[in-house]
Amino acid sequence: MLGNKPVARTTTSAVEEEKVLNVDCTNAGLRNLGNSCYANSTLQCLYAIPELRVAIFEYAGSKVVDIKSRRLTTALKNLFDGLDDNQGVICPLEFLMALRNKYPSFGKMKDGMPMQQDALDCWISVINTLYQTLKGPDSGNQCMEELFGIGLVGRRQYEGSDEQDFIRVEPSPALRCVIPSVEIDLLDGLKQSYTSKTYDSSRGVDANVEYLITDLPRYFTINLNRFCVTTDSEQKVKIAQKVNYPLELNVYNLCSEDLRKKLEGYGQVCMDNAEKLGFNPSETSGSSDKDVKSGAELLSTKSVETSGAIFEEVKKEQSTGIYDLVAVLTHKGSSANSGHYIAYVKQESGQWIQFDDDTVKPQQPEHITELSGGDLEHDIAYIIMYKARVK
Repeated sequence: MLGNKPVARTTTSAVEEEKVLNVDCTNAGLRNLGNSCYANSTLQCLYAIPELRVAIFEYAGSKVVDIKSRRLTTALKNLFDGLDDNQGVICPLEFLMALRNKYPSFGKMKDGMPMQQDALDCWISVINTLYQTLKGPDSGNQCMEELFGIGLVGRRQYEGSDEQDFIRVEPSPALRCVIPSVEIDLLDGLKQSYTSKTYDSSRGVDANVEYLITDLPRYFTINLNRFCVTTDSEQKVKIAQKVNYPLELNVYNLCSEDLRKKLEGYGQVCMDNAEKLGFNPSETSGSSDKDVKSGAELLSTKSVETSGAIFEEVKKEQSTGIYDLVAVLTHKGSSANSGHYIAYVKQESGQWIQFDDDTVKPQQPEHITELSGGDLEHDIAYIIMYKARVK
């Protein structure tokens, strides 16, 4: 049975580390306009998705949706254009104004300064807006579903009986991992987060409910639920407990039986046709971007190849159930209403880059998985994003 295999840790020599950290970063940073690190880190993570950039670059301002959504998408397009040109430090003022116009809660002020906001709220707000504005006859919501939509079904099993029924839910752009009081691995945390026991009053029996994945997206996003509201002060406080996440994630054990069969079928095909497919089954880590179009290839053909065609290609690709870590958004501090957000993004070259507002610098891969938690005064992973390994 497929499972999540731990990634072997290697010791990096001082020479190798110096070589990585001395890489000349040409990536553009984003200016902090007053507690706007929540937006800057979100934008850097989303910019790292080449298929999304293609769709946004093609956006022509459809009048199907409200003007506030159109303005936000246009502002995002303009900002991505600036990042694409690598023109030093980019000012995200147009985007922030459009975000606050569409979602007024992001415009709250305190003592004459914009208040710190939750990066997850920003992330979901932008994604929800794009679900509306990138709607069209060819790509439509389908493109966003292919990129981010995690299909789920709830399986309810009644105690003392073989009877069970299923609960269909809307696809979600992210899963939420509830953090327990002890250190935990990511897969175990997700399993616990989507398993519960309920009481069916009509039957007078308990029922175990487990939510399973029915559809896998290209980008698998997980929110580590680090903030909870206290009952006495109604303030968001932070949970620093460690959630260990790997560079390579196998979600097989989170999937429904039907989806597992598809993944098993794919695995058998790979084993039988490894040479023909150009795939080495002995490889347990690393990206298979060589087997699909790279972000640079997608963007270089954006004037010729439509996003509809690109997303049709994404749709046809066979998911393996294996994902590679490509972005980590962290938070430093004790409260969601304060502190600082930073983005760590894997480049197409394999190099990890830290985006701390307008400060951009390379990072060792080993450092990325060390952001798992444990100390409120250090960077702690809050949102993590994986990219599907496909064929």
